[in-house]
Amino acid sequence: MLVQEKRRAGIANRINKLCPDHFIWINSQIKANKYLATRGREVFVKKAGTSSVNIVNIPPKGASNYFDAWIKVYNYALDYLESTINYACRENKFIKNYNNNWLLNGKVIIWPRFNPETAEYAIKLDKIFDEYVNVKLNYINSSRKSNDEIRVKKRSTYLKKASEIDEKNIQSTNYAAPVNQRSVVKNDLKNSKLVFEKGKPVLVEDKKNIQKISDGDVLDTRDLSKLQSSKTDIVVITCQDVLVPKEEDIFMDNFEKCQNEGFKTGAFFYGKATDDHAAAIELKRMLKLLAKCGSDFSGLVIYSINNDFIIKNKESDINLLNFINMYNSIGNTLKQYGYSVMISMNLESAKIIEDINTRYNMQDEHDTIYMAFVRDEPDIGPNTSSIIVDPGNDYDIVNIKNKEILAKISIKDLNRRI
Repeated sequence: MLVQEKRRAGIANRINKLCPDHFIWINSQIKANKYLATRGREVFVKKAGTSSVNIVNIPPKGASNYFDAWIKVYNYALDYLESTINYACRENKFIKNYNNNWLLNGKVIIWPRFNPETAEYAIKLDKIFDEYVNVKLNYINSSRKSNDEIRVKKRSTYLKKASEIDEKNIQSTNYAAPVNQRSVVKNDLKNSKLVFEKGKPVLVEDKKNIQKISDGDVLDTRDLSKLQSSKTDIVVITCQDVLVPKEEDIFMDNFEKCQNEGFKTGAFFYGKATDDHAAAIELKRMLKLLAKCGSDFSGLVIYSINNDFIIKNKESDINLLNFINMYNSIGNTLKQYGYSVMISMNLESAKIIEDINTRYNMQDEHDTIYMAFVRDEPDIGPNTSSIIVDPGNDYDIVNIKNKEILAKISIKDLNRRI
C-alpha cells in the first residue's frame, strides 16, 4: 500500500537531480492541465485536499537555479499524486482493500517503485490517479442519473488520459523481415581480413569506398560507369522525402539500376518529421521501401534529422528533448529490423545537440554522421563519421569511422562464395 510505503520512506521518493525523462513528463502534465498549469514564468501545482496551489517561479534558462525550480515542480506533482491516492486508500470506497490487496475498478493495483533517474514512478501514479478519477466520476454521474432522471455525459476535457509519454518506441506495422546482411559481394579479396563469426569464417574489408548519390540525381549509364571505374564498394541511394511518390520513384529507380550493375547499396533518408505521429508515418514508408531492397542491400540506413526544427527550437529544451526521443525511436525501430543505423545532421545542429547532451548528462543512442561541405571538413574530427558534399564531385563522399558498422556492412560469407 502506498500509505505504508510513504510512512517507511518519508520523503525519500523525491528527486534532487532533473533528468530528461522528468522534464518530458512535466511538460506532458502541463499540457494535460489536470493539476499543473502555467502563467508566464510561473508554474502552479495543486495541493491535494485544498483549493490552494504551490507556485514555482521558473528563472531564465542558464540561471544557476533553473533546474532547481523544475525539480520543485516535479516533487510538488508527486506530493499531489501520492496524497490524493493515499486519501482514496483511506476512504476505502473507490480504491478498496481486499485480502491484503488494493483494488481499483476490479483490478489489483501494482504499486510502482521509485527510481530517481526516470519518471516511471510519476507516470504510473498518474495512471492510477486517472483511473481513480474516472471511476469516481462515473459513480457520481450514475447516482445523478438514478436520482434526478437526468442523462449526464462524461466530460472528455477532464477525463482524457495523460499523454502516453512512457512509450519509447514508435508503433508501426511490420512491413519487412530482418535484413540479411550476408549478401554475396562481387568485389575481389583485396583489403580484406579473415575473421570468425558464430564459428563460420567470413571476410571483412578494412576499407570501404562509399559514395552517396547527390540529392535529386537520377542515375544514367555514364554515372554507373563512373561508379564502376572509381571501384565504389557501396552506393548510398538518397530519398529526399519518403512521403512524396516522385521521390520514392527516384529512390527505387536508382536502386534497381545499381542492383543490376552488381553494386552493394545503402539508403539515405531525409527526415521531415518533428513529432511522434509524423515519425510513425515516415517510418512506415521507409520500412516499405527498404523491404523492396534485394540481397545486394548492405543494411546501411542513414536517417537525416530535420535540422531546421533543431535550429528553430534551440532555446526550448522540452521541444528538443521530445525531438531527440522521436528520432532515437526511429533509429531503434530500424535496428530492430536488422539495419545498421546512423543518424545524420549538419554541424550547426550537432553543436545544439551536444550542448543539451552535456547539460542533461545524456549520450547519443545511435552513431552520428555529420554532413558538411568540403570547406567545413577541417571542423570534423579525424575519428568522426562524415558525409562530405563537394560541388566539384559527382557524388558525396561517405566516411564511416564506426568499426562495428563497417564490419556489419562489409561481411562476406565464404560459404556462399565457394
